[in-house]
Amino acid sequence: MKNYKMKKAFLASTALAITAISANAETYTWQNTVVTSGTSLKWNDPSNWSPTPGSSGPGAADDVIFKDTPSFGTASAMEGLTAVNNMTFENARIIDGQRIQFNTQQSANINGNIFLGNLYTPNSWSIMNFRSFYENSTIDIAGSITLAPTKNDGTTAVDSGLSFGGTQINQHYTSMNVGENAGIYSPTGYKTAILLDASKGNIRFEFCGTSVGDEDWATVHGVIQMNRGSNTYATLYLGRNETPTTTAGAMRDSHISIGGLNGGGKLITKLSSTADNRRTSYLTFTNAAGVNTQFTGDLAVETFSGSNNNTFVFIMDGAGSQSMNIGNGGNLLSAIEVKNGTMLVNKANTSASLTISGGAFGALDPSSGISLGSAKYSGGEIIIDASTIGGALGQIVLDDKFVSNAESVLIDFTNFDQYLLDDGNFYDIMTANGGFENSDGSAMDESDFIAKIDGAYAIFHLEGNTLQATFSSVPEPAELAALFGLGALALAVSRRHKRS
Repeated sequence: MKNYKMKKAFLASTALAITAISANAETYTWQNTVVTSGTSLKWNDPSNWSPTPGSSGPGAADDVIFKDTPSFGTASAMEGLTAVNNMTFENARIIDGQRIQFNTQQSANINGNIFLGNLYTPNSWSIMNFRSFYENSTIDIAGSITLAPTKNDGTTAVDSGLSFGGTQINQHYTSMNVGENAGIYSPTGYKTAILLDASKGNIRFEFCGTSVGDEDWATVHGVIQMNRGSNTYATLYLGRNETPTTTAGAMRDSHISIGGLNGGGKLITKLSSTADNRRTSYLTFTNAAGVNTQFTGDLAVETFSGSNNNTFVFIMDGAGSQSMNIGNGGNLLSAIEVKNGTMLVNKANTSASLTISGGAFGALDPSSGISLGSAKYSGGEIIIDASTIGGALGQIVLDDKFVSNAESVLIDFTNFDQYLLDDGNFYDIMTANGGFENSDGSAMDESDFIAKIDGAYAIFHLEGNTLQATFSSVPEPAELAALFGLGALALAVSRRHKRS
């Protein structure tokens, strides 16, 4: 049997260096052409494959192809997937408006990659689906996941689609890992675990799962890359749960961590909720050092059965940087947390709270700044781009309070221009309409802020609820005294050393 090699067209369309295929892998092609309504097919039935595998069906080192011929019917399901290497789907067809469904065992492992090209479907939600009905089920995809349709047929809202987990909590995976062995996407140079290449057709990708507590149920060990076309884009669901709200324990949050989000498209949350029980999709960015990704697109809630009380929370906890340029739906962002790395956000229409305990935070477009609800600070840096300094109210505007639980707040003035030096002007840096307070309720003053700046000194001033700064080529008297003190101490130590 000949070994399966990825087509050159596939490599050209994705430009993604993927995990190497085992030299001893066998390649099996799915043969069943029509699946009738409600049919359940067995992965380990040798008659469904060509050439004929052993009694257990394709195994952990084997590659499988679903190409051209399969026409799947209502609620068709393939039972028993435990382990396989690469999975390729090309020109699959759904005839009755349901999902092509893989019901995996309690633990499922795709040791290579998943590639999905064109998917012919009568509506936007009829897509490829992996799910499990086992309690505490897991799925691991060691390589990359690529969705790359080659055409937009114009008849449906999706030309390629894939989801993990069912729409009910009893069909969710407890744990999902993607991309530990993923390769490099050459246009960016980043390790890319999921590539949604919508440059030629619309894509729908769904993380259908929830978290029992506040732990990540899905972890993506690399970047999610979302490519847009002139009229096509990718939609990424960061949580989907349609369990009736009357079911005990039905309303849950979704926690997902990813190694960066790059490109553009739409982010959606669809979680069972009520008017007084809001549910949230938490997205944690764990960008590695040197991975500086930027997303441009919209946030949205998809409503079902009146359930639409959903929000998003962004958490930065990596070594690289993540920029979020949000268009529509900025009001759905309820919180931003920065722990490590750098997060930049544009002037979205949001009342989100900001929490900084480490890392750095600033406005993606400093000329327009960013408006938020409130801020809590216990460490890290607040970035102010000095090249566009001078706007009214400053680059960060809070509707409510700025509260500090640190000895001092570090303001990092980037791109400083010498023309600002010694001009005598105080420039607005940041406004907190609720005031600047310490965590004990006392008012902050100018001495609570320190500057990080090259070739200059900053002198802070609080004018009402606005923090201002002017810039000098020499330190202010207090700083000068401190410098003299340090110099005297060094001299005394030196003399003592010589005497000894």
